[in-house]
Amino acid sequence: MLVFYLTLGILAEIVTTLDSHLRGPAFVMEPPPRLEFSNSSGGWLDCSASGNPQPSIDWLSLDGTSVGDVMGIRQVLRNGTLVLHPFAAAAYRHNIHNTVYRCVASNTVGRIISREVRVHAGQETATLNCSDFEMHGILIRKVGLDSKLRFLTAPAHDGD
Repeated sequence: MLVFYLTLGILAEIVTTLDSHLRGPAFVMEPPPRLEFSNSSGGWLDCSASGNPQPSIDWLSLDGTSVGDVMGIRQVLRNGTLVLHPFAAAAYRHNIHNTVYRCVASNTVGRIISREVRVHAGQETATLNCSDFEMHGILIRKVGLDSKLRFLTAPAHDGD
């Protein structure tokens, strides 16, 4: 009977020791509240967390479902980064390029969810400005480049 209690005591001590090393997830790098990017450059969101065991990273869409890879458009890397690849303006997808994402870190101890990240893709346009003037009989041409990010929208459909 004494052996049984000693064994039980040692087992309880081992379990307590193991439990004391477990730690729920905590964000090391939480994504920013907003990401604006051009369709020609693409964009990315970093997210990482610590914990024991090491937390896994996942991304949620606006409706709370897990997002996955969309060939050539969106990719979730193993390190937790959500990549939004460069795309042609005609390939714009409202549910990918103008939406809300949230990062989720989870392990066997718990789960945490980041703040919302509002993502908005735009199309970069450049305008070449040119003006001529004369100074001391010399023609001078001033050239400048203005760059703007015009936000993309989904094409209108009949009945919308």
